[in-house]
Amino acid sequence: MTELPDCLERNAHVDLHGRNIEPWFRRVGMVLLAALCVLGLANLFGQHTHVRSVDSAAAKLTVETPGAARGGLI
Repeated sequence: MTELPDCLERNAHVDLHGRNIEPWFRRVGMVLLAALCVLGLANLFGQHTHVRSVDSAAAKLTVETPGAARGGLI
């Protein structure tokens, strides 16, 4: 076998002993990110709409709008 540089240890850097938990952190992070995306696609975030209706003898008007508009949307 070849010699390792002085700053590397065989157990930690070649055989990767003690690094069996790191993939689980990545997996949990990916599951949380995917769950956040699924909740966003299910429309659980954001503004809820308000429905306003006006009736008269000649016509009926129904408007569906958000309750408040953000400053950047106007």
